[in-house]
Amino acid sequence: MIKRILTGLVGSRYENAVITASLELASLHRASLSAVTAIDLESMRDASRFVQTDSPLSEKDPLGLAISEISKSIREFELRCKASQLEYSVQRERRNEPFDFLSSLARYHDLVVLSLKNVFDYEVGGRRFHDPSIVLVKLVSLGVHPIVAVPEKWRPIKRVLIAYSGSIQSAATVRRFAQLAPFGTVEQVRAVTFQPDPERGRRLLGQLGTYLRSFGIEAELESVHENPREQLLRTADAFGADAIVMGNSAGSLLRRRVLGETSLKAIRESGVTLFLSQ
Repeated sequence: MIKRILTGLVGSRYENAVITASLELASLHRASLSAVTAIDLESMRDASRFVQTDSPLSEKDPLGLAISEISKSIREFELRCKASQLEYSVQRERRNEPFDFLSSLARYHDLVVLSLKNVFDYEVGGRRFHDPSIVLVKLVSLGVHPIVAVPEKWRPIKRVLIAYSGSIQSAATVRRFAQLAPFGTVEQVRAVTFQPDPERGRRLLGQLGTYLRSFGIEAELESVHENPREQLLRTADAFGADAIVMGNSAGSLLRRRVLGETSLKAIRESGVTLFLSQ
């Protein structure tokens, strides 16, 4: 059950998709919306050091520019919430560590909607100060999940691809997806596992299919014997997926222990919505 949705606004060109997704999901679940605009002051200081002396006047005050753009997003958010007759609230913050702040708010929300392409990043002077994939991984590691990460253009979710590795974290993500039904009733679900051992792949999918059926989800089951890092997005594209459900897959580097190498690549390159959890 989804009753409270947290939405992150940063005043970027990707904001329309985030707001649209948040409103559609809130309307679907009859949920309230909480918008948070946590300006990353450390990024603002970094941005100030990189602004060129011949930069446009509007870029010489990164903090002022960020506040102005965020204010526009808030006005748009409020107008659209009122038009949709949705319960909403807005909280503006300026933090040296916005990650912890967002984590504390996420504890009291059932779903978090963020941009797939832009989180705590204001693109001052054409520069980017965060890798959004690493930001999303950090947020998940801090307990900010499940996250619906929205690409540049939002589209209704009709076809969902579940990427299942068999890990505890991957299973937990599937459970959250099945229990919450974040996108309502979808037209088609395909569950895919990437396993070099065909027998293990069949066994995992059989168990997963049984679990999903208990929630009324009849999923197509597919075992792919190729590297998921290279094949996941191709598989999703061939299926015509509007969203990918994914949790942890194996990885050795510190930043990859939460979601894995495959998830990092998907976050960086996906053109569809991601449902991320741990």
